[in-house]
Amino acid sequence: MEPSDEIRDHTAAHKLTDVAESLRLGHGILSKAQFLVAIQSGELEIWLLPEGSHALIGWGQCEQGETCNIMTVTGEASNGQAGLEAIEKIAKMRGAKMVITIARMGWKQLLHDNGYEITPKVLAKKVLP
Repeated sequence: MEPSDEIRDHTAAHKLTDVAESLRLGHGILSKAQFLVAIQSGELEIWLLPEGSHALIGWGQCEQGETCNIMTVTGEASNGQAGLEAIEKIAKMRGAKMVITIARMGWKQLLHDNGYEITPKVLAKKVLP
């Protein structure tokens, strides 16, 4: 869904921070205007993680209930464990029953053979206790 001209004109006046732009590019789906609308509406959230990392988060429902969807993250790989623990803790506090994400790896050859532009991803999810 494209934002209205009024929303597009309003959000175009606001420059994305470096963190937000990095998350938008990592997510790889929304234009700048769409991304701003998604953040402003609460459809997507930016979370501050340990060591200055950030996560782009969306929410949904799955069979287990409320689901925290990690869309993408920024930061150093060496901070991954701390970042994931922080996401899980916040998600649980917010009522999530599951954390789900798309992570790099996996289906490259099959997708390539079928004409896809490759950005390898693999689905990963964890039911939270």
